[in-house]
Amino acid sequence: MDAVNPATEEVCAVVAVCGRDDVDLAVTAARAAFDAYAATSLEHRIALVEKMITIFERRYDEMVTAISTEMGAPLQLKNLANWVNYFTMRYWVKSDWLLLGDAISKLG
Repeated sequence: MDAVNPATEEVCAVVAVCGRDDVDLAVTAARAAFDAYAATSLEHRIALVEKMITIFERRYDEMVTAISTEMGAPLQLKNLANWVNYFTMRYWVKSDWLLLGDAISKLG
């Protein structure tokens, strides 16, 4: 399917459209990974999020450009929105969400 930049009305990318079988495969993979992830420590989860943040920081310009093009957003808006996402990820590293996940994993 064509992705169209709404600001220019030009095709900016071609994206795959998944069907029911693709969704079923994704759900099956997620279920298979759940028990192992639920058994990980809080420290391991924090390390995973920190790794994701490192990748985000390394590819920031590339991702911001892609998101801005897809949305047709001006540079100032795309930078603001992506920094909000970045700081949200940073917050979650130490947040109650990870602590809650740790508590849930101990419930079995």
